[in-house]
Amino acid sequence: MAEQSIAIIGRGLAGLTLAFRMVQAGLRPTIFGKAHGPANASRCAQGIVCNKGLIFAESPLFRAKLQSLKNLEAWLSTVEKASGLTIPRTWIGVDEPYWSEEDFQTTVARVYRGNFWGCYRPKNRPAHPWLSDFKKPEGYLHYPDDAWFDVDRAMNALEKACVLQGAPFIEETIADLKPLLDRFDHTVVAAGAMSMDLLRTLNLEVPKSFQVAGQSLVWKHAAISETRILVKGTLSLAVLPDRRILGSSSWKPEPGRDPDLDSDRTQLLAQGAASFGFTSPVAKDIQSNWGTRLRFTDRMPALGLWPEASVQKRLSILTGFYKNGQQLADLCAVQLLRELQGEPLSEFGEAFHISRFFRSGRRAPGSPPRHCALNGSENKAGTD
Repeated sequence: MAEQSIAIIGRGLAGLTLAFRMVQAGLRPTIFGKAHGPANASRCAQGIVCNKGLIFAESPLFRAKLQSLKNLEAWLSTVEKASGLTIPRTWIGVDEPYWSEEDFQTTVARVYRGNFWGCYRPKNRPAHPWLSDFKKPEGYLHYPDDAWFDVDRAMNALEKACVLQGAPFIEETIADLKPLLDRFDHTVVAAGAMSMDLLRTLNLEVPKSFQVAGQSLVWKHAAISETRILVKGTLSLAVLPDRRILGSSSWKPEPGRDPDLDSDRTQLLAQGAASFGFTSPVAKDIQSNWGTRLRFTDRMPALGLWPEASVQKRLSILTGFYKNGQQLADLCAVQLLRELQGEPLSEFGEAFHISRFFRSGRRAPGSPPRHCALNGSENKAGTD
């Protein structure tokens, strides 16, 4: 297995996490991609991990996010130990402010979904003044188990851990899958928004996907001792000791047209000020980070061996995380590696498998996969 040549296309959080899990398993993948740029949306991520009941309880996505949140601290600690680098993070919980009784009722109705207690052990707490440039809300809904971590530092640590184990990084944007399939025994497409373009070079397609671009804003402020993580609807704000991160906007990119980042920044700041009560910073002090994500219509990521016979056992996919990569990258990387090694998938691996777009039947959770891609063996059990 260790002698198999493996290419990972994508240097975002998903690709790096898979590479890290592979080197832990004794494999030596080659990772292709640019470390920075619009194609690497992970570098723009705020790092706020907040469930707060915005999704339905019975969905696999909800259960996977709760499971991943429980495992997040252990995963970050493992990456720190392997790399020797520190990953800043905080588990103080996340606050959602409300500004009036009506706003409180609206927030509770949305979060609880009527009769569904969607919050993960929430509690209300009164407002208290904490920063001079913030207005004081009526109170907060507090989500005590939610968290924040520095995604950029986590990715740096993942890269270093892989390099220390001998995994090479190629600073190259791949535009065609064919040469890699000829060169490597197995290729993993973990290229985020560019994944579908790469698959089309092999005349492969996932019909139920589209791109979503977004922008987050960063600005410095006077040093403070207190960290606070805030959310309001789809917006979020990390108030860190040395900076603030506001995000994120969302829009569908238009092919061939550059995004109007200035207009989007103005709108995002206005929405953030109204939601969180801060005084907007001076425009020249703001750093804009933007990128493009891939989203599937069912909002779930996609992983697994590509199901079509033309590339079976030579191509797999790990993409479509949209805004969930911070929580789900490691869970999905572990599931993909299990399939490549011929091991059964969990309920999450089955639910997120790319084959859901190509067939109506499903293998039962825990049943053996059809193929073991990394040792050339074939397992016929569990076929449809």
